[in-house]
Amino acid sequence: MRLRLASMTVGLTAGVTVVVAAASAAGAYFYSTHHFETLLEGARATALAQGELVRAGARAPDDRAGSQLIGRMVEGFGRQPGVESVMLLDRTGVVRYSSLPRLPTARP
Repeated sequence: MRLRLASMTVGLTAGVTVVVAAASAAGAYFYSTHHFETLLEGARATALAQGELVRAGARAPDDRAGSQLIGRMVEGFGRQPGVESVMLLDRTGVVRYSSLPRLPTARP
């Protein structure tokens, strides 16, 4: 009888452990997915706001100061953590501004 009680206890302990581990893993997965989506949505909102800022600057009168301002904005956006590069293209696809230091087609 003693052996049977021990094996029942071991089985119950193992079963509870598996259920708790599975519930914890599922909770961690759903939290991670939600957190990733929240971060991605924040990055999208920031990118849209920055794009609107550059667009507003591009609609300003075409003078040298406005051109330099747009160039500084693009360079600043390109230096942000997690950003590889930022490029502003004209309607034909030619790079007008770039955060990369030596892009051959960029026009400052």
